[in-house]
Amino acid sequence: MSLPTRRQAYAFLEPLRSRSAIFPVTSRKTHVTLSRFILGCLAASRIRVTVLDTSCLYGVNIRKLADGLPKEFLQQSTLVHLSDDLKDEDSLTEMVTADTPAILMDDLNAVLHLLSSQGQKSGMHRLSTFYHVISYNARINKLLALGIVYKSDSSGFPTRSTRRSLSRIADLQIMTEVSAEEIVFQCDEISSWPSDGFRAPLYFDEST
Repeated sequence: MSLPTRRQAYAFLEPLRSRSAIFPVTSRKTHVTLSRFILGCLAASRIRVTVLDTSCLYGVNIRKLADGLPKEFLQQSTLVHLSDDLKDEDSLTEMVTADTPAILMDDLNAVLHLLSSQGQKSGMHRLSTFYHVISYNARINKLLALGIVYKSDSSGFPTRSTRRSLSRIADLQIMTEVSAEEIVFQCDEISSWPSDGFRAPLYFDEST
């Protein structure tokens, strides 16, 4: 998978600025490809990022995801490891106070699981509160706030999905599909994307 060009990265990222976005995924392959694509877009746009790593970056060869990314981008970005002990929620606090134009939260399911295992408030309540702060910070400071969620139903969101569901805690819910040749994003709330979704080849044409 080659890196996107700056023009391709801008077309994807700019509509997401100032709003929090969640990308539901249904497989490990989609998860890894999506993470690689987002990092590639941020690198092409020279946007520093803070990554809350819970599973994807640990679960695959980090060199594979970082392969081809500019050294300067990697050096200026920050990787926050999620602790098994979230009683003081230091990892989440680091995300809120991150001094970067973009944050990427990998596998929010794992965050919810750890928050729910502390025997305190509802894990969903705590995560929703955290994401509310993230969304506010994105609007005020024009940041990119991106999260990834595993979802078992590949047919889309349930008709009666509540606002309390994990995939609904962000401003935008962006469906993601990966094929052998392209990655496709769909979100009705992004008017600047084509009606059939934002499509990006996995092997980019350097002339565009």
